[in-house]
Amino acid sequence: FIAGGAGGVGSFALMLARQLGVRRLVTTAGSARSRDHLTRHCGLRDDQIVDYNESDFVAQALRRNSDEFDVALDLVGGRMLSACCDLLALDGILASCAEGAGPADVETLFRKNALFHSVGAHAYSLSNDRAMWRRYRNMLDGLSASFDAGELEPPTICDLGSLCSDVVRRAHGLLDSGAVQGKLVASADAVSATRANRDRVSTRACQ
Repeated sequence: FIAGGAGGVGSFALMLARQLGVRRLVTTAGSARSRDHLTRHCGLRDDQIVDYNESDFVAQALRRNSDEFDVALDLVGGRMLSACCDLLALDGILASCAEGAGPADVETLFRKNALFHSVGAHAYSLSNDRAMWRRYRNMLDGLSASFDAGELEPPTICDLGSLCSDVVRRAHGLLDSGAVQGKLVASADAVSATRANRDRVSTRACQ
């Protein structure tokens, strides 16, 4: 089960799951646009998608899978994290890159003898162990090789324009409203030009 499959990280997760041969796969969508993205760009069937706006979406997910899930991935947090806990089977595994499990969720996981794994790419950068940096690099190299070989397709890209405060606010607004399908990107051209001009001014000032 993947909570938040239509977003940038979720789209990657769905592609990787399919590459690994996962067939019993269910994810969430909150709009017709997200559902269309999941079927057209991520290769899912309509019956593999549940609408998280519906009060019984957890029960729907269980019916779609014909059972509880051995693995769940939370990319949203909040009530979706709790839903992932409820969906797990005994000895299941829940990974989340959104937030840690609260007391009620920990109790649910404990009753199911389930494993909770927090995911944060920044954790590697905080380590002083260069071997861990290489481990992260190897992961990225593996993904890059899969894209180059055509084993993974690039996700849908939405270019919001040149990087600036207005674009950042717009991006956060889209993320907060759940209106993102694929990856949001912003061009750094303007930022690079500004830095180059600043460097030239600093150089002249020092001469």
